[in-house]
Amino acid sequence: TYPWGAMPHHELPVMNADGPVFHTFRKWTPGIQRVTGDAVYTAVFDDVFIPVIPRLPDPHKPPVPEKTADPVTPPALADAPDAVSLPFADVTPDSPFCDDIVYVWENELMNGMSGTAFGENLPLTRGMIVTVLWRMEGCPAADYAGTFTDVPSGEWFTDGVEWAASRGIVLGYGDGTYGPNDDVTREQLAAILFRYAVSRGFDVSVGEDTNILSYDDAFDISSWAMPAMQWACGTDVLNSGDTAAIRPADPATRGEIAHAIRALLESVKE
Repeated sequence: TYPWGAMPHHELPVMNADGPVFHTFRKWTPGIQRVTGDAVYTAVFDDVFIPVIPRLPDPHKPPVPEKTADPVTPPALADAPDAVSLPFADVTPDSPFCDDIVYVWENELMNGMSGTAFGENLPLTRGMIVTVLWRMEGCPAADYAGTFTDVPSGEWFTDGVEWAASRGIVLGYGDGTYGPNDDVTREQLAAILFRYAVSRGFDVSVGEDTNILSYDDAFDISSWAMPAMQWACGTDVLNSGDTAAIRPADPATRGEIAHAIRALLESVKE
């Protein structure tokens, strides 16, 4: 029950897979509006066939010798299975972010761009990254305070931005705006995740001894982002791949962000 004039909020609905079909949430019908009376909302799902993608062997790992003894039941936290099921036709087993995308998708932290495409090389907006973190926290209630002039009440990103601002995770551009539809850059991503880690009490001391001057463009990093970039590089939350550049001003891709979220939760949190 919501008071008159309030914007109803529903947790992201989930429908269990039916055989080889994955059900992905598409929209509420009718569209959610401010409360003016009793209303019933119905979740609409798209049905997507789930392809089974074989996982290629890791060339960096030595071959496992054949076992001659009786098989032993693996522990609960065994290695990843030999195959993964994803609804995204654009994520291949040889993608550098395949495991990361599986992680964020299975844990319902990031959705695809559509039912069949993840868009690992596409950018993510500043509104989307705080929404991901907000989901990680269980979608806590966030009172609208009008913190930023370009974040009105009732938008899909409003709760995430207001929550993140109240925790000191995002600070905006300094002119009263946040830029929810702007692409999040790699140094902005590092700063947001660094502040999130601090707010959660994670150990961020590794950044104090991390030297990032070996990157060709280290001096392109903004001064306000330097501690966060040191931390992000030292924890592998952010990396440059096979290049000698850290690319602080480049938009962070969805694949890079999936990697960052996984590293944050699997390595930094522990």
